[in-house]
Amino acid sequence: MARTVLIVDDDALTLRLLRARLKSAGYEVVEAQSGEQAIKEAAEREIDAVVMDIMLPDMDGAEVVSVLKQQQNFKRTRVVFLSGIVSGQEEGGSELLVGGENFPAIGKPVDVERLLELLEG
Repeated sequence: MARTVLIVDDDALTLRLLRARLKSAGYEVVEAQSGEQAIKEAAEREIDAVVMDIMLPDMDGAEVVSVLKQQQNFKRTRVVFLSGIVSGQEEGGSELLVGGENFPAIGKPVDVERLLELLEG
């Protein structure tokens, strides 16, 4: 069974690129363009991983992840943050601290191979 990834980004081009690459890697893809929509999508289905933009129009990605991590079924869900403000040039990217937990963060434009590595864990 394909694992389900929720991609949260307000940029349509980024969504399209990630959808195509993740589907070709065997993932089922669900998309959201706002924090509110991401929370709704996560409540309606089982999500195995989230690719979360940090800067969204209604709330920031860290806020969304804090809300999602309060749900019991989301405690073990893998999260990778994306942002134009994170330098993706460092070896392995960087981390973002949210609610006392460190999450990997990679820059835009997205290094899809690195993203896939992070999703696989």
